[in-house]
Amino acid sequence: MAQRRPSAGHEHDMAKPSFAAAKQTCARCRSARMARTRPSRVKVLRVGSEDTYLTVEEAGIVEMGALDMHEKFLARLTISSLNLLRKVAEEEGCSIEELNAGKVVDWFAADKKKRDDDPDSATLHW
Repeated sequence: MAQRRPSAGHEHDMAKPSFAAAKQTCARCRSARMARTRPSRVKVLRVGSEDTYLTVEEAGIVEMGALDMHEKFLARLTISSLNLLRKVAEEEGCSIEELNAGKVVDWFAADKKKRDDDPDSATLHW
């Protein structure tokens, strides 16, 4: 099979058929491919935007850490979860230590009701 020439500015072939080759494509190409296949109803959030629970500074700390890709993902997820738990505790009127599964589920249910009634009044925007 004849291989296509890489796009301008790329040193690899974007049309490689194997899974292993697809894993080796650059982040820019993966993002472009995802953008083409992403359903239009999905809202893409940027780190540090108003709707996220991970600041640019926190993301920078994670990126500077000596972590592999999976560890960085888990670190970002954990930090953003911690920030959301702070918000949940504040709205529930308790400390993070006092939160439990029931309080968190109740908060999510209440936030869903807010979103159903008035999407702008909810904390989470899906």
